Amino acid sequence: KLTFQGGTSLRLCYGGNRFSEDLDFAGGKDFSSAMLADMKHCIEKYIGERYGLEVTVKEPKDLKQDHKYSELSIDKWQIAVVTSPERKDLPKQKIKVEVANIPAYTREPQP
Repeated sequence: KLTFQGGTSLRLCYGGNRFSEDLDFAGGKDFSSAMLADMKHCIEKYIGERYGLEVTVKEPKDLKQDHKYSELSIDKWQIAVVTSPERKDLPKQKIKVEVANIPAYTREPQP
């Protein structure tokens, strides 16, 4: 089980005005990225089929091969969505999903 946290969760769940570009989750102290092995296929299939878009997901192991991520201690997935394939001048839309193996203090929503 994952706990949604960070700036995006504050904005979406509590109406906060902080803008964040990624989705942050705490997986708990026993979390490992192997627990989300099916995440890549699920996201690609769901978004691709539902919206008819080309979707690619880079898993943490793919990112760690890049020297920029060699010291990575939080598992990061990068999701790229091609929203306008006919428009080569437009960049892919990217969503960053981060899962840390740290404990969340509670799974209960706070007021």
